[in-house]
Amino acid sequence: MTTNVMRILYFLLPAFAFLFAGCTTSAHRVPAVTIGRNTILMGCLGHQVGEEITIHGRKSPYHPMQAATSFDVDTVDGLKLDSPVTICVSGSGRWPQNTVATIRGHEVAVIRFEDIYDANYGPDDPRFKPHQIIILFFEPTEIVEPKALSLENERGSYY
Repeated sequence: MTTNVMRILYFLLPAFAFLFAGCTTSAHRVPAVTIGRNTILMGCLGHQVGEEITIHGRKSPYHPMQAATSFDVDTVDGLKLDSPVTICVSGSGRWPQNTVATIRGHEVAVIRFEDIYDANYGPDDPRFKPHQIIILFFEPTEIVEPKALSLENERGSYY
């Protein structure tokens, strides 16, 4: 009896593995028409992209591998984060480093091709690779504190 069970398992396990492997995929496809309806994009601050929130933090110290608009957020809507989250804040490029501020606004998501040259090929071209990335940044609508800060109209942004 044990030999028969082993024979059955010997044939069934690879068959199940083959079936399950066909059911999985490494790429998730979300049609654009479902975004905002069936699919909600969550920002890196834990809220829906586009939802108005108030953040508190400080302008990141200069680092050659970060954007000039990097901002370390430690509080969102009055709730302290477990660890600071760094996000680009539009219009903060000329603020002094370590400037502490409370800002009201919302996260914005831009969906782009991972490689800018992929935008030049259509889906029928063999060079086309549909690898897309989401770039998140914070679009401020109001500086709550300090009132002396202003938002610059920065040109040349790749967003």
